[in-house]
Parts: sequence; C-alpha cells; structure tokens
Amino acid sequence: VTETRTGYMEKMGNACCGVITGLTLFFVSFVILWWNEGRTLYTQRALDEGMQKVVDVPCKPVKKEDNDRLVHISCALQHLQTFH
Repeated sequence: VTETRTGYMEKMGNACCGVITGLTLFFVSFVILWWNEGRTLYTQRALDEGMQKVVDVPCKPVKKEDNDRLVHISCALQHLQTFH
C-alpha cells in the first residue's frame, strides 16, 4: 500500500483552479444566455411579421397574384399535386 500526501500549496493550487474554472463557467453562462435570448427575440419578431403578412387562400384555383406572398392553405393532401 502506497500513501501519497498532498502538500498545502498543492491543495491551494487545486482549490484555486476549481474557483477559476467555476467563475469562468459562471460568466460564460451569461454570454450563452444572452446569445440564446437574442436568437429567441429574433425568431419571435420573424414569426410576428409572418403572422401580419399571411393570407388565407383556397386550394383551388391557384391565383397568380398569390405568387411571392406568404399564404396559408388548408385542403386534402390529394390536391397537393397542383402546387408543383
């Protein structure tokens, strides 16, 4: 059986490394949270803009004036071929 002893300075060094690592992770978490909230805000604004611009259209007939518009359709899947 071998016994190893750690000295006082080694213990302090390990403790300091743990504190530095913990503080670094703490501050990095704020950066990640800020980035994630920014992405959420951007997505929400894009969805709000889409909700304002969406137009309900019937499945048939397909009208030329609906090209380049954000449209919402609701019909049976068998009629989906007409949109290709």
